[in-house]
Amino acid sequence: MLVWKIILSNVTNNQIRAQTLLDQWHRFRSSRVCNDVLDIQQTKDRLEKMAVGIATGMYCMPADPELNSSCDRFEQELGKLKEKIYQDLLVGLQSSKTK
Repeated sequence: MLVWKIILSNVTNNQIRAQTLLDQWHRFRSSRVCNDVLDIQQTKDRLEKMAVGIATGMYCMPADPELNSSCDRFEQELGKLKEKIYQDLLVGLQSSKTK
């Protein structure tokens, strides 16, 4: 238990934020889409590359000084992906409703 407390005390707020963003990414990356497949896949590909960089920076000791700005960019891209997926879902629901 003591080892875990020592490890936990060395974790920075940026590392916690990075892990939270990566957890969100893992929930969204396998989302299926109906209409805007290419655009959403391109966004997912960009996010996957960014996620690798964040994960690498997150486990560096001492923590990567660029981790906060990487998280900012990642969070913006993740927000765009969420919006695209929601819009795609709404379009899909509207088109199935008219059939």
